[in-house]
Amino acid sequence: MCSPGAIRERYELVFKRGRLPSIDADCSVPDLISRTRINYPALAQYVSSPCPDCPDDPCIALANVHLPDPGKTLQSDSIDIAVRPIVYTNDLLHDLLICLTSKPATQEHARGGKP
Repeated sequence: MCSPGAIRERYELVFKRGRLPSIDADCSVPDLISRTRINYPALAQYVSSPCPDCPDDPCIALANVHLPDPGKTLQSDSIDIAVRPIVYTNDLLHDLLICLTSKPATQEHARGGKP
């Protein structure tokens, strides 16, 4: 049973020097799809493999920010959010599959048919 306040989330905004590398968008399951077939044994092996070790630093990067000179205003094009990890929802996975199959994403197809 859920209880309000049973989980307390905390966060801290930290700025660190340097720049995070780009997110690796390459397929992590080689030979998973061959034309119109899924390599089921490869998929089963992938989802059955052990989880990676937890990182020493569990921080989640939100952006690379190029800070302006003192007295200057931060511009939106100085904020790179492409380093941010994405939580893939079913709707997003649906849209990605539409894109990967090269079908035009119309309003009917996008986001599971939701407006």
